[in-house]
Formats: sequence, structure tokens, C-alpha cells
Amino acid sequence: MDQYDYSRPSQIQYTEKLLLDYRYMESKGIKPRFGFGFGLSYTTFGYSGLKISTSGSGITVVVTIKNTGAVPGTEIPQLYLGFPANAGEPPKILRGFDEVFLQPGGSSSVTFSLNQRDLRLVPD
Repeated sequence: MDQYDYSRPSQIQYTEKLLLDYRYMESKGIKPRFGFGFGLSYTTFGYSGLKISTSGSGITVVVTIKNTGAVPGTEIPQLYLGFPANAGEPPKILRGFDEVFLQPGGSSSVTFSLNQRDLRLVPD
């Protein structure tokens, strides 16, 4: 029989605070063996045409991705924001990602829309 007292919530101390997963590795200068999305294809991709525009409600980031390899494949473009070192935040914070399937030679534009909440150091 389980002897745990479920009427008393346990307290867990998270000493790593915001430095979880990729944030921890980035803060310690550790290069991961496999990046986010690694292994989804047997092809290569190129990025070009990065455009950043602002509006009253936020920022839009657009990039073109091209399958530069010889076989169809899936790419996972990611958008990270970096904050000043004195902000007390991890060096990079993931703010968006997408999944794009492309035939050889094919390309696609990917759009990331960031609102004011996305641009804050600590989101609500």
C-alpha cells in the first residue's frame, strides 16, 4: 500500500530556476550533440531573405527556407531572442518554431509573429 500522505502538497526546490534544457546548455557553453529537430531528414537546407518588421502590436520575422539537398525533407526553423546579460535571463529564449516539408529545390517562407508579451523578459 502507498504510504504517501496526499493531503500535504510537497515542496520541490528548483535550484536551476529558468536554466532548463537548451537554456542551461547555452548558459554553460555546452554544444548539444544533436540540435532541436535533428534527424527529421536526410537532406540539407539553406536560409535566406531574413526580414524583420515592426508594427504597433509587435514584430514580424520572415525567412525563406530552401531544400538544398537531393531528397525531400522536413526542417524545423526556430526563432530565439537574446536579452542583455544584466537582465538575469538565459542567453537565448525560444519564442517560436515551425515545421516545413520541402521537395528538393523547393522553398517556403516562414513567418514568426511576436506580440508585446513575447518580447518581455518573463512572460505572464
